Amino acid sequence: MKLFSILTACLLIAPAIGQDGQHPVSNGDIQKQKLSGTSRVHEFSPGQSIQVAVPYSSRASLVTCVSFPEKSIRSIVAAWTESNVSLEHTGGNLFIKLLQEREGHIDVVGGSGRLYRLYVKPATAGPYDESLQITLSEESDRKKDQGKPSSQVRSVALDLILAMRRGELPEGALISSGPDHAVQASVHAEMFIRLVYELDGFVGYVIELKNRSETEISLDLSRYQGEELLLIGAREMSVKSGASTLLYLVFSEAQ
Repeated sequence: MKLFSILTACLLIAPAIGQDGQHPVSNGDIQKQKLSGTSRVHEFSPGQSIQVAVPYSSRASLVTCVSFPEKSIRSIVAAWTESNVSLEHTGGNLFIKLLQEREGHIDVVGGSGRLYRLYVKPATAGPYDESLQITLSEESDRKKDQGKPSSQVRSVALDLILAMRRGELPEGALISSGPDHAVQASVHAEMFIRLVYELDGFVGYVIELKNRSETEISLDLSRYQGEELLLIGAREMSVKSGASTLLYLVFSEAQ
């Protein structure tokens, strides 16, 4: 999926209020079932997000444990604040606790260099993932050694998106400014390319999204995938009226 196709998809965002113009009732008002934990196994597929149902309840302290086929976790990249989520890891296990009813990506790089893309969604009633075990198929093991080493690809992409989030210039990278005008616009929002990074065959974009609507808008980054799109993140997953956020996209080649 090319850059401008992804930007167009990003603008297909709905206001974070009900269709009748009223804010949804609180979690306590709508919760009719007790949360119940389940265990499941998910086979890893490169480039695909893994949906994780993490419990959220204002009355209970519940945690999801995600087990990776790794001896250790090298790093975690998440566009969350400490007030939204608690992340702890030991060995190849990641423990996720939602502190607010939010959803979004969590990118995990294992000790092998393999990238796992989790998409966390809050579970407020019924079943949730108490434990999720991620396994590897034989095909995944074969593919990781084909072409450019996957660990090297993921390491460069991860270093680049971290530098973009921190406003740093990685060694050997070229950086340029985007155009002053909006590259995409809708009744809800406008999008501006603020910075373009080029490093070792990778291209990164820092994109400002401005909310022009009268209501809060929410991003669902799980919909934006493509063979050339390696990483995507956002500074905030919800944007209030008149405010803005930054999106970070890393591609494997120029778009």
